[in-house]
Amino acid sequence: MAKGALMGGLAALAVLAYQGAVTVGGNGFISAFAGGILFGAATRQRLAEPVQFTETLGLAGSFVVWSIFGALFVGEVLTRGLAARPIIYTILSSTVIRLRDLAGRHDPQRQQTPEPR
Repeated sequence: MAKGALMGGLAALAVLAYQGAVTVGGNGFISAFAGGILFGAATRQRLAEPVQFTETLGLAGSFVVWSIFGALFVGEVLTRGLAARPIIYTILSSTVIRLRDLAGRHDPQRQQTPEPR
């Protein structure tokens, strides 16, 4: 099998695990993480080189996300001084808003019941 196809297939496997979990109402990050652990156990680390590509791709993605967040937050701090609004938003996003979203996913009234056939 070509190395490029294997690398692309591994990245697609992680995306598939994430999207599959989100589709059924699960946590995509946990699914992708667990899929990676299972993949490593199943291949017994025989595919270290292709796996390095997906690790690098994920690391690059996290650098982009944190760079954007940092630029938005630090940029405002440098131009306007330390303001309470971005700090409050960061704290709320990390706690209250995330917990509200998680609670909403498990709300029995929010779940759709299948229609009888």
